Amino acid sequence: MKFNSKEELEKFLKGPLKIKKNLDKKQRELEVKRGDINIASAIGYGIKSNNISNKVEHNVIEIISLEEQIEVLKSTFIDDINSVNKFIESANLKEIEKRILKFKYIDFLSFEEIAYIENYRVKTIYKYHSKCILKCLKKRGSKSHCGELNL
Repeated sequence: MKFNSKEELEKFLKGPLKIKKNLDKKQRELEVKRGDINIASAIGYGIKSNNISNKVEHNVIEIISLEEQIEVLKSTFIDDINSVNKFIESANLKEIEKRILKFKYIDFLSFEEIAYIENYRVKTIYKYHSKCILKCLKKRGSKSHCGELNL
């Protein structure tokens, strides 16, 4: 996979985070739906009501759908993380640059957290990050610093 712009590269690198946020959202929705069923079941325990029964049935259907969506997101997330990791590993970058990219796009750390871990100033981490992105886009002859990614 070749990236023709900084935006394309960053979109690729940020892909797993976007999926993770969606996955987290779906998992929270699932927890709420499961809580709704427990409440509706407790209320309806002594009451024979079609309305409560229908609500529980509807929530069960939604839970099944959410569980299926979560499984798809988990699989996509793993694939994207592996693609990003493979891309970073194959890049012609210094080890510190690779670590920064991994911390940022695989571990989802902030620049401040990366600076703390690496014992650098935040400004230095920003500079390394910018250089990494530019190296991955800059052409040297016919090859970029970051090799092609075959997906």
